[in-house]
Amino acid sequence: MIRHKNNSGFTLTELLVYMGIFSIILVIITQMFVSILQSQLDTQSTSSVEQDSRFLIQRFIYDVQRASAITNPSSGQSSSLTLTINGQPYTYQVVNNNLLINSTIKLNSHDTNIQNLIFSRSGNTVSIGGTVISQIIKSSGSEVRNIITTTNLRPN
Repeated sequence: MIRHKNNSGFTLTELLVYMGIFSIILVIITQMFVSILQSQLDTQSTSSVEQDSRFLIQRFIYDVQRASAITNPSSGQSSSLTLTINGQPYTYQVVNNNLLINSTIKLNSHDTNIQNLIFSRSGNTVSIGGTVISQIIKSSGSEVRNIITTTNLRPN
């Protein structure tokens, strides 16, 4: 009687084929994952800059139009803006790349920096100009948006 040996396992060739196929699938999945993460960073960077830009412009217009007086700049340009709203002074200035009100209330998000902010005044007209820059670096570099707007002090 001849006994047949039961081979229940993988041959070296089968194991190498399986490992090769698994490696190819792993590389493809890793590339997809990296691409998805980069796309998310790009979207988050653009979104942060756009959202902060719109908010800063709208807040500036809202506050100037409800102010009873502008004490700084009295005319010309300045790196800060001081408004009197309901008898209280509100000073807007950039400190450490953040736009602050009265040195305590931060107006931009933690994902953006504010640079080159200038307030200009001519009579009852006030303008703001500056740059909002994303701290999230996307594949093509930082997202940058220049903001500029003009509004008038409310009539008395």
